This record gives sequence, C-alpha cells and structure tokens, in this order.
Amino acid sequence: MSGRPGASRRPGDSVERAAWPLDRAMDLQATLGRLRGGSAPTRWLRADRALWVGSRRSGPATLGLRIVDDSVLAVAVGDGAAEALDNVPTLIGLDDHHRQLFEVHPPALARLARRRTGFRMGATGDLSGALFPAVLGQRVTAGEAHGSWTALCRDLGEGAPNDPSLNVLLGEAELPTLLVPPQPRVLARLAAHELHRYGVDRSRGDLLVGLARRAATIDALVTLPPADVRRRLMTLPGVGPWTASIATRVALGDPDAVLIGDLHLPSTVAWALAREERADDDRMLELLAPYAGNRARVQQLIKSTRIRAPRRASRYKPLPIASM
Repeated sequence: MSGRPGASRRPGDSVERAAWPLDRAMDLQATLGRLRGGSAPTRWLRADRALWVGSRRSGPATLGLRIVDDSVLAVAVGDGAAEALDNVPTLIGLDDHHRQLFEVHPPALARLARRRTGFRMGATGDLSGALFPAVLGQRVTAGEAHGSWTALCRDLGEGAPNDPSLNVLLGEAELPTLLVPPQPRVLARLAAHELHRYGVDRSRGDLLVGLARRAATIDALVTLPPADVRRRLMTLPGVGPWTASIATRVALGDPDAVLIGDLHLPSTVAWALAREERADDDRMLELLAPYAGNRARVQQLIKSTRIRAPRRASRYKPLPIASM
C-alpha cells in the first residue's frame, strides 16, 4: 500500500495529515517497539497511538499516529513532515502479513501468530540511524545501550517539532518532550574518548564515529536487497552478523535477518518452538531452518509474546564505563 489517501495540508505551515484503511488489527506498540532505531527519547508508544520522531533527508519531523475504527490516522509536523507521512505505510508495515505464513507449521507457532495478529514488520528506511544504536548495543545489555543512546540524544540532539494538532490527534492533554537523534555529522566530529562519559568504550566509540563519517555511503545501500546490505555492512571492520542484522531489521524490515550472538535469544526460541530450556546459536538456527526467508520474523514474533525460557544463571552486572 502506498501513497497518502486522505492527505491534506494547511497552506503556509508544516502540518501534514493523512489516513489509511486497515484490513486487519494493528498493534502500534508491538510494531514500532521493535524498531530500535527509534529508541526513547525519540518515541512514545501505546497499543493504539504513537508519537515518533525522525530526521531524514528533508529535515526533522514528529509523526503522530492513532488507530481509530478501521483506519490509521496520522499527523506530521516539521520540515520533514511530507516525507514522514510518505513513509508511514512502510514504517508500520501496512502490507506486511505474517499469520498465513505459519498456519502450515507447528501448532505452537500458529497459535503465536494468531495471538499477535496486530504485529507487523515495518521499516524506518534509515540505515545509518539504525546502525548507531546497534553499535551501542554490542557486548552490553539493552539497558546499558538504551542509557547511552538516550544521553547522546539529550546532549547532541535537538528538540522535536511540535504542534497542538498532535495532542488533538492522540487525545492527550500533555505529551512528553521528545528529541531528534544526533545528526551523523555531529557524531562524526566526536573523538572516541568523548563517548566514554556516555558509557561507551573505546572500540564501540571508534566504530560509532567511523560509521557516522560514512553515513552517506551507508544510507545509499538501502536500494539493495536486504541480504546484500547485510553482506556489505559486514565488510566494515567492527560490524558483525548481530549488528548488521539489527540494522537491516530496523531500516529495511528484513524478515530473514536472524540474530545470532544474543545471550538469551537462542534459549527463548528453543523454549517456544521445542520446549527446550537451553540452546546455543547452532541449535536455534536448526530450529529456525524450516522458516528460511522468515527467520527474523519468527524470532521477533516469539519475542513480542514475552515468552522466556527458565533462567538459572546469575544476572549480569553492568560495567560502569562512564565512571572508570
């Protein structure tokens, strides 16, 4: 589905509006929550409404989305408002259908698909913007990576565009103050040691700055098939399968960008598909083999249901890099 049915604009301002019909349920929180390139403080999510901030070629924009009856209503404000609305069908995966893919597979997966009919695999279209948070997530917990990205956004980003029309659409008297992520050119000017106070070690800092300096070349890859993009990204020193797969999942909606190297995911997948409490990457890939072409979709579907394998190991304690 493309285009902007019902689109309108008030002459002389940067407010854009549009609406799209839905042919089935949609869960905005589950769909947009998996797009790590939109980590807080650049998003606000609910099951039926969302506030999303982005900065792309035409400038920063804040996008408000709400499910009303059988439609998605949208309002976008800022210099990039028109581009933000044009990207809505891709962002929320309007044409993405997963349930029928799994009806012929094991009953457990079919049940999961039926439980998460509102989940879609959308895509931001912003490859470098997906890579930066992914780099911060290397070898640390999600909480640590989230903290580093949030602090970078607060110090190096800018205030997101705002307009009363967003409050009206979302039915909220007061919305949170959100931020536009740092521009690649801003990150490219940093020295790796400057990132230390954000909890980023030297190796991740060097990689983040290096990727920011190549952002234009990286973003040009979005026209290629996702598998080719993953291969190209992995030719960059410091970018392995996990980082490349995170980036193509977020930016391209890559349904086969299977994650390996994650601490808990193999056991989670094995528990969901085979009721096995422990598994490694090899066993996970074996279980996912029947779903070739949709392995990332299966992983994400399982994750979205909050299924967890029983845990026995002691919890990892974050290393306080910023205070060292």
